[in-house]
Amino acid sequence: MNWVAKTTKFIRSKHIWRKATFNEMSALYISRIMRILAINLSSVFIYAFLLKQGQSLEQVIFFLIVTLFFQSLFIPLAAVLVARYGAKKSLLIGNLLYIPVLVVFSFVDFNNHLISLLIAIVQGLAVAVYLLAYNIIFSEVKNSRNSGSEIGFMMIFEKLSTVIAPVIGGVLIIYFGPKVTMLSSSFLLTLATVPLFKTQGLAKKQHYFKIRGFPWAAYRANFLGQFGRGFVITANIIWPLYLILFIATNENSYSAISWVTSLQALISFLAALAIGKFLDRNGVDQGSFFKWSIVVYSAIILLRIFINQTEGVALFSILFGVSSMAYYIPFLKAQFDSADKSGSRVVYEMALQFSFVFFSFFSVIVFLILIKTVELQLAFKIFFALTAVLFWFSFSRSDFSMFRIKKK
Repeated sequence: MNWVAKTTKFIRSKHIWRKATFNEMSALYISRIMRILAINLSSVFIYAFLLKQGQSLEQVIFFLIVTLFFQSLFIPLAAVLVARYGAKKSLLIGNLLYIPVLVVFSFVDFNNHLISLLIAIVQGLAVAVYLLAYNIIFSEVKNSRNSGSEIGFMMIFEKLSTVIAPVIGGVLIIYFGPKVTMLSSSFLLTLATVPLFKTQGLAKKQHYFKIRGFPWAAYRANFLGQFGRGFVITANIIWPLYLILFIATNENSYSAISWVTSLQALISFLAALAIGKFLDRNGVDQGSFFKWSIVVYSAIILLRIFINQTEGVALFSILFGVSSMAYYIPFLKAQFDSADKSGSRVVYEMALQFSFVFFSFFSVIVFLILIKTVELQLAFKIFFALTAVLFWFSFSRSDFSMFRIKKK
C-alpha cells in the first residue's frame, strides 16, 4: 500500500469530510501538508534572513507592509478566480505563484527596490489566492455535526508539519545557508502541486459571487472583529525578531527561532484534537468557551512584555500553543458556519479575509511608527500590550451567530 493509499485509509477511519470523495480529500490534505512543510521550512526565517543580509529593521518591516498591502488588494481578484474557475484550480495557482517567490528570495539583492517590490506583489497574490481557495473548500466539504473534530484534525496536520519544518529548516540554514533552504522550500512546494493535478471534482467548480444583495449588515461584526486578529498576526511575525534582538542574543538566531516555533507548534498539535472533540459534545456552551478563550489568549499575548530569558520563552510557547488553539478552533467553526448561512461562501470569505489582511497591514504601519518614535525594545513591548488589548476588545465583539444564546 503506497503512502497516498495509507493517508486515504486514515482519513476514511476518522469519518472526515463526507461530502467529498476520500481520494480527493486525501489529495487536498497531502498537498496541504507538503505546502505547510515547504513554507515553514523557510518562512519563519525570512525576516531574520533579511536582517542578516544587512537590511535594517525598518526596511524589513516596510517589506512586510508592502506584501500585506498587495495581499489585501488581490483578495477580490482571488474571489473572482475562485468563483469562475473553482477553488481547486485556485489552490493550484496559489502554489505555483509562490514557487518563484522562494527561488528569487535565494538570489536577490534586496537593496534593489524594484525586485523587492515585485517579490512583495507576487507573494501577496499567491497567499491571497491560496488562503481564500482553501477556506472555501473546507467550508464547503466539512461535516457540520463534527466540524470541531474535523477542524482539530486539520490543525493536527498543520501543526505536525510546523513542528518538523523549522527543525529541518534550522539545520539546513546552519549547515548549508539560507539560499539552500529557500531552494529546498521551492522544490517541496513544487511537489505539493502534484496531488492537486490528480483530483477531478473537489468541491464545486463554480460558486455564487454577487456583491449586491449580500447581507452585509448581518456580518458586519464578524468583519470588524478581525481588527484585533490583524494585530495578533503582526505580533506573531515580529516575535522571532524580538527573540533574536533582545533575548536569545548569544545563540544562533536561526536555531533560536527554530526551537521556539517547533515547541509552540508541538503544544498546539497536542491541544488541537482534544479541543475539537470537546466542542462537538452536546451541551457545551461554545459561546462562553469562545469568549473565555479570547480573554485567556489576550492575557498570554500580554505576557510577552515580561519575558527576558529563554526559560520564559519556553513557558510562553507552551501557554501560547494551548490558548491559540482554544480560541482558533471555535473561531473557525463559527467562520465556516457563517459562510454556510451567508448565501455566498466566496463573498463572505472574501470580506473576512480582506478585513483580516487589511487590519494586519494597518497594524504593521502602527508598529513602524512605534519603532520610529520610541526606543526599539519599548516599541516592541508597547505593540505587544496594544495587541492584547485590541484583540480582546474587538474579537470578543465578533458576534458569530452560532455563539448566540437563544432566549426562551
